[in-house]
Amino acid sequence: MKKILPLLFVALVFVLSACQKKTETPPIPKTGGAAKANPAVNPVEGYVNGLKGSIDRAKGAQAEVDLGDIRNAIQTYQMDNGRYPASLDSAKPYIRAGIDISKYNYNPADGSISLK
Repeated sequence: MKKILPLLFVALVFVLSACQKKTETPPIPKTGGAAKANPAVNPVEGYVNGLKGSIDRAKGAQAEVDLGDIRNAIQTYQMDNGRYPASLDSAKPYIRAGIDISKYNYNPADGSISLK
C-alpha cells in the first residue's frame, strides 16, 4: 500500500497537468512588404487615427455652428441697414470674432451663405 500511494499521486499530478487549458499567443500577421495600418498590430497608430477622425468631425461641427452665426449676422445687418451686406467683410462687425469668413461662399443678392 505504501508503494501505491506515491504512484497514485504521481499519476494524479500527470493527469491534472495534461487537462489544463494551454493558452497560445496569436500569430503575428505577415504583411507583403510595408506594414499595413492595422490597429490590432499597431495600437498607437490606431489611437492616433481615431484622434484625427475626432478632430476632423469637431472641425466640421464647428464650421456648421459658425455658418449659423454668420447667417444670423447677415440677417441682423439686413434688418439694421435695409439690405444685405455687399460682402462678408461689410458684415464683419456683426460676426463673432474668431470666425474665418474665407471658408464660406456668400451671395449678396439674396444673402445666402454656404461652406466652400
